[in-house]
Amino acid sequence: MDSVEILGLIAATLTTAAFVPQVYKTWKNKSVEDISLTMYTVLLTGVLLWFME
Repeated sequence: MDSVEILGLIAATLTTAAFVPQVYKTWKNKSVEDISLTMYTVLLTGVLLWFME
């Protein structure tokens, strides 16, 4: 595997798993009013990695 393929796999994993923190926060608080900052951070990181590829 070359570095571009590894970067793509990391980006795909991050963008796919980005919504897990939001689901956890919603489940824990029983409320959908708050948005998880972790979700946006992970999603932004994944998207930035896609742009780098």
